[in-house]
Amino acid sequence: MLAKRIACIFPVHNEAAVLAKQLKKFVVDLKQAGLPVGEIILVENGSQDNSWRIIESLRRKDGRIQTIRLPHASYGEAVRVGLEHARGERIFVLNVDFFDVAFMQQALPLLEVTDIVIASKTLGASDDQRSFGRRWVTYFFNVLLRLMLNYPGTDTHGIKGFKKTRLLHYSLMRCRTHHELFDTELIIRMTRWGAKLVELPITVREIRPSRYSVIKRSVATAIDLVSALWSKLLIPGFPQRLVVADDYGISASVNQAILKVASRQLVDIVSVMPNMVSKSAVTQLQAIPKVSFSAHLNVVEGKPLSNIDDVSTLVNSRGEFYSSSQFFWRLLGGKIQVAQIERELGTQIQRLREHGLKIKHLDSHQHWHLQPPIGNVVVRLARRFKVRQIRSFDSTRNYLKSKPLRYVGFLVIHLLLRLRFGPNGFSTETVDEIIVHPGTDYDQMAIDSLPRHR
Repeated sequence: MLAKRIACIFPVHNEAAVLAKQLKKFVVDLKQAGLPVGEIILVENGSQDNSWRIIESLRRKDGRIQTIRLPHASYGEAVRVGLEHARGERIFVLNVDFFDVAFMQQALPLLEVTDIVIASKTLGASDDQRSFGRRWVTYFFNVLLRLMLNYPGTDTHGIKGFKKTRLLHYSLMRCRTHHELFDTELIIRMTRWGAKLVELPITVREIRPSRYSVIKRSVATAIDLVSALWSKLLIPGFPQRLVVADDYGISASVNQAILKVASRQLVDIVSVMPNMVSKSAVTQLQAIPKVSFSAHLNVVEGKPLSNIDDVSTLVNSRGEFYSSSQFFWRLLGGKIQVAQIERELGTQIQRLREHGLKIKHLDSHQHWHLQPPIGNVVVRLARRFKVRQIRSFDSTRNYLKSKPLRYVGFLVIHLLLRLRFGPNGFSTETVDEIIVHPGTDYDQMAIDSLPRHR
């Protein structure tokens, strides 16, 4: 049904003065327009007034309203979590003081053929009735964004509609900004990766003054601008082949997050940690259709599946794998036996097969399969178990580019191990992919904040 396909998100921060009145008006406008909406997601973030109490009261009166509460004020995080929660195939991000059901009606047919529709305050046909100062700040700020970040539109904070796609999900997970520029970075990433953008004119009226001080908003925006500039330099091309969710088995919360995105068909492959996943967790995963499986090979966390005596150079006195840094120094110093790595990783692949998983892809925890001499071990195992896909170096490099310290560390380790052992020999056997980690960072916040359906 159409009602189940439309979701509306409202970030809420210190909106007590207008919240109840505006949400009531929104519901009335929807009814008058005959526009069915299945979800109204209110994301309260760091309010110091009665906004949360009002939100809970509204939820009890309207079964479509879902409530999420974040511990601190952040427009970007509120939008991100709302978009992660939304089940609708068409999603609108609105403001408590500024929404337009007529815009939603215009945008819905456009979202059949495009990915993003924005209500721009700066189009020639728009009517921006805000104060002179706010209009000029908006104008010059958007000029700055176009010059510095190649922003493809004319407005950044207009109300907007999205078509739910894997590209939207992936872009959400890769955004680095947290505050005022979050939706700007999101749209830049999506359009750079092939999303289509359309803008519509809008009429804007102020019903209350800004809730943020000029200084606080300027500082948050400056931080976001630095993050956005860094992201601009490092945004990789969007691989069109595989989306792989890593770390299934590492914890219950990560498992639930991965099951969630897999059930919504947002990933192609789930990468399972052989030495940490339980049989019951595997059974849950197998119940989801249209998902393939990867062995997330691991020699730096947890305990081995092999007998301790057979992999004695890989474990400490407690029978646990050495940490990643300890493993590196021991490998570099010749204290790790490569044959034992091969024995353990072979055992891990075999264990997943015994669980009933057909392994079509290999990668590794903390990207160790890309480091010499482990890469050559993984190639031999791929041939032995008839696995045709191995995560490429470029996949990991593109993933780590948004994490500068980890990226530099990865490259330094790779250089030192290559000098010690020589290069890996599997350049023709790797596949480019998109790496995601549901259940961590903002994804974990989304899982922990799941609305209770009553």
